Amino acid sequence: MLSLFTQPMHKETFDFSDEAFFSKVADLSEKYSKDTQLRKMNGNRGSKHFLYINRTFFGLYNLMNDLGAKVLVNNYKTLKK
Repeated sequence: MLSLFTQPMHKETFDFSDEAFFSKVADLSEKYSKDTQLRKMNGNRGSKHFLYINRTFFGLYNLMNDLGAKVLVNNYKTLKK
């Protein structure tokens, strides 16, 4: 999961409209939404932060896909101080 979610941050540019990437995100989202053990874990001292962070990534990447966003990942490095 971590390698998938950080994939956009390891490139100079990233195209969120890439269907192969978004398909992996959608598959992972479906997998975890149906995981009953994960739901039980959250109710019994499981990490709420873990679920919150992953929902944040799912939502953000879904929005970026809907927008067809192409992001210059390291653009901040070129900004002058």
